Amino acid sequence: LIGIGAVLINMNWKLALLTLVPTPLVAFGTLAIWERIRSTFGKVWHRWSQLSSVLNDVLSGIRVVKGFAQEHRELKRFDVKSFDLFQVNMQAEQVWATYMPLLSFILGTGSLIIWYFGGRYVIREKMTIGTLMAFMSYMGMFYGPLDMVTHIWGWISRSFAAADRIFEIMDM
Repeated sequence: LIGIGAVLINMNWKLALLTLVPTPLVAFGTLAIWERIRSTFGKVWHRWSQLSSVLNDVLSGIRVVKGFAQEHRELKRFDVKSFDLFQVNMQAEQVWATYMPLLSFILGTGSLIIWYFGGRYVIREKMTIGTLMAFMSYMGMFYGPLDMVTHIWGWISRSFAAADRIFEIMDM
């Protein structure tokens, strides 16, 4: 990021500053949604553990379940836990599916800003089209790691939710 930022500044410092416009929005957006994603994925891991617990109980006591003809009851119990997991997982994926395209859109507006102002520079002959195209290529290299950082925040939130669940189990 630093090296590409230096190249962008060297090519055209005004456009380089405009390239940074979406960066604070992405950073604040990521921090603002962080807790919601973390808590949502925490619920997913909790529901997974409940479903696994039901499966463990049934499979370890399969002879008792069959001996007392409780297959139907255990199937209902599994269906309830499975549906709970489905609902929470859908909520988590909806949060994720809402958040990630929004951040990609914000980063995309940075490209539109550069096309607009860079195009004006080309029309006024303050910049060549080749320089603008090179600038756009470097800008793509600059935004790539920023986009990856937003994905990493999502992965980190999922990992923290899983770690919280592991610590709950260890405390028990």
